[in-house]
Amino acid sequence: MLLLAIGGELDTAFVLPGIFSDDNPAPSASADAWHVVFPDGAVMEYEPETGALTVSGIKTADVTASESITATVPVVLVKAAERITLDTPEVVCTNKLTTATLEVQRGGTMKATSSIPAAR
Repeated sequence: MLLLAIGGELDTAFVLPGIFSDDNPAPSASADAWHVVFPDGAVMEYEPETGALTVSGIKTADVTASESITATVPVVLVKAAERITLDTPEVVCTNKLTTATLEVQRGGTMKATSSIPAAR
């Protein structure tokens, strides 16, 4: 940070927050972006030009809502290295469900409106 004061008079002073360089680049290419870097290296950034919100470098994320959470988007991609758990009494899929394998545990019944080929 650099304080520049004309004639040494603080009433005319202004602060130059920093000078960016190759070794110390600006946190974002956009002057309009909101960019926060936390002490542990986590980064939150919102770019108004593209409407993109990015969060990186975090260990966990928790979203708690008292009524509901809705995501409306053409495609949702969730990647997990180990497992995705849906912990609820009921999971409803309103349209087509595609799966590579299916394992049903703890009994129960299976109902279908189409034929299911017998296991070979």
